[in-house]
Amino acid sequence: MHGGNLEATPSLTLWNVASKVLMKGEVWMTSEDTGAYGRDIGVSLPDLLYQFVEIIPEGCMLRLGMTNPPYILEHLEDMAVILNHPRVYAFLHVPIQAASDKV
Repeated sequence: MHGGNLEATPSLTLWNVASKVLMKGEVWMTSEDTGAYGRDIGVSLPDLLYQFVEIIPEGCMLRLGMTNPPYILEHLEDMAVILNHPRVYAFLHVPIQAASDKV
């Protein structure tokens, strides 16, 4: 759960920022909850990533940041495809917390 309103950065702004760092070898795409990207503007994280992987140059890798389970679960099939792209690290930080000391 989050404590504030979601506000996605428009994809055109992301492309402009990313184009400046793509040639440096690695791009980190992260936020407080990356999986919730676009919920406020009618798109999804997979929508963004399918476009983004098309412009990642050879020799550059995309690393995705943290996402909470409630937002990413609805995109598991698409995320599996994206995380298998040769220019995307097959890693996703999903925090899991427990209220039990035994866990």
